[in-house]
Amino acid sequence: MHDPPSTEQRVLAMHNISKDFPGVRALDHVDFSLHGGEIHALVGENGAGKSTLIKVLTGIYACDEGCIELDGREVHVRSTRQMQDLGVACIYQELNLIPHFDVAQNIFLGAEPRGKLGLVRWSEMYREAERLLGTLGVSLDLRVPVRKLGFGQRQMVIIARALLHNPTIFVLDEPTAMLTRAEIGYLFGLLERLKEQGVGILYISHRMEEVFEIADRVTVMRDGKNVASLQVAETNPDQVISLMVGRQLDDMFPKTDLEIGPQLLAVGGMGDGALVQDVSFEVRAGQVVGIYGVLGSGTAELAGMLAGDRPLAAGKMLVRGEPTTFRSPHHALRDGIALIPKDRRDEGLVLSFTVRENMTLAGLGRWVSAGLIRSREEKAVTRDQIEALNVRTYGAEQVVQELSGGNQQKVVIAKAMLSQAQVYVFDEPTRGVDVGAKIEIYRLISRLLQGGAGVILFSSELPEILHITDRVMVMFRGRMVLDKLTQQTDADELLMYALKGEASETDVS
Repeated sequence: MHDPPSTEQRVLAMHNISKDFPGVRALDHVDFSLHGGEIHALVGENGAGKSTLIKVLTGIYACDEGCIELDGREVHVRSTRQMQDLGVACIYQELNLIPHFDVAQNIFLGAEPRGKLGLVRWSEMYREAERLLGTLGVSLDLRVPVRKLGFGQRQMVIIARALLHNPTIFVLDEPTAMLTRAEIGYLFGLLERLKEQGVGILYISHRMEEVFEIADRVTVMRDGKNVASLQVAETNPDQVISLMVGRQLDDMFPKTDLEIGPQLLAVGGMGDGALVQDVSFEVRAGQVVGIYGVLGSGTAELAGMLAGDRPLAAGKMLVRGEPTTFRSPHHALRDGIALIPKDRRDEGLVLSFTVRENMTLAGLGRWVSAGLIRSREEKAVTRDQIEALNVRTYGAEQVVQELSGGNQQKVVIAKAMLSQAQVYVFDEPTRGVDVGAKIEIYRLISRLLQGGAGVILFSSELPEILHITDRVMVMFRGRMVLDKLTQQTDADELLMYALKGEASETDVS
């Protein structure tokens, strides 16, 4: 157990930290500090070195140079368990839970209370799990498998597990990426309570509005270096973003005006027999159709239907004027419809495969003759994609799991592009990536349009919808309730239809 540090005490100091991987310096003499009772945000583009720095702190990686001090004493980091015992807790973006274990079993995973014979003291474990969740203000059925919980509830289980070890340093890596606004508000309230108890909180986020809402200090990383540490009250989002990318962002939403071409995809009366009902629209060459809706509106189900991952129970689909039915994502891809999924790690990538293997997976038949892969052509195409998409990797044979989130997303997009699709379904393509990577993804979308493709963009970010799309539709309870040219609507109208399914009375003339 650790006594809460005073708010004047520096609980963490990382001095001159460097870390090399084959062909790349991930951390270059980085200094970082954290005080008790402080929320310190760590920001930077994907690949800037944030995750590597955290993995050095938590014992996943050993640094090549530098040292770490906890409460003023130098620590020789040997393992994650050692750092956990020293009061360092980390909540990663990918929640580490065992789906078929219940809530209490996941909270106490590896730390179960045991008797003299090594048997688990089950009643004590469930009683302590209930107490821990109570300190968070959370009430959950302790015997429910975590696979049945919502994402926000799963995150509370992970936080309870972290608090079991009474940390003095609490690290959160993109904790709000999958949370609703209400869940984010609850999390922030919890962080404020931990801050009042003297815990030092290291908060990693791509969302500038969160940094300026919750943090006291912000450190900016770029190309493996600490380029600035600033008091949040003495800076602004534009300055922080400029430090992140090393340039002024004059065009946050790059988009080329193109002449709209022929129809590529049309759906009429589409339904899945459950949530999605009577959806009709078309997509033309050179056009971005945006689809907006809140959680539970049917957007996720519709995206699955368009990509062949969810059966069509009603309606019809036309691809280039010809009727079709997608029985699987393979059939959709065969007809020229490619999905860039919301969950890139579980649905878009094979994490143990290399960058090359992932990029060419969907279109591998193009480089196969007599059952053998023409590896020279495959490697050449991969190199071209890495360069064209500016994928930050030390080579095509790097395992994709080692890439940052933004670069993993580029690999998913490259895979879709190499399939030579004509319609690209982007489902939340910029979720969990930094502002610089967002701009590059928007540029890739423009490049696809210039090549004669059409794009369907599912997004919960209104600025993205309003600046990137040509036409926007809003879903509410499984139905399309608004369909307009983007230039004829605004954020207020889109949000009103998304939340109520109709305009307010004051908007009706």
